[in-house]
Amino acid sequence: MVDSVALLDLSALYAHYGPRGGEPYAPEVLLGLLLYGYATGVFSSRKIERATYEAVPFRFIAGNQHPDHDTLATFRRAFLPELKTSSCRCSCSRKRRAC
Repeated sequence: MVDSVALLDLSALYAHYGPRGGEPYAPEVLLGLLLYGYATGVFSSRKIERATYEAVPFRFIAGNQHPDHDTLATFRRAFLPELKTSSCRCSCSRKRRAC
């Protein structure tokens, strides 16, 4: 999952990140957590947050960071519609078939 997300062009997501606030989580981390959660049947942002503490695969994807459920939900709400219509979706499915 980490390797697949790393291959995606997420420049459109980075363009939405502003200079205000604290250090943001990388879009690769949040997207990786959401995609892995979807792939394993974990859809709730609260359960994904909890999994970053309890489940090794989620900890690995998050780089031992623990984005809270509100951060995950906000990311999903802000960027999931964009990801559905972007080339990220096509590229990800092509890469998955090649593996």
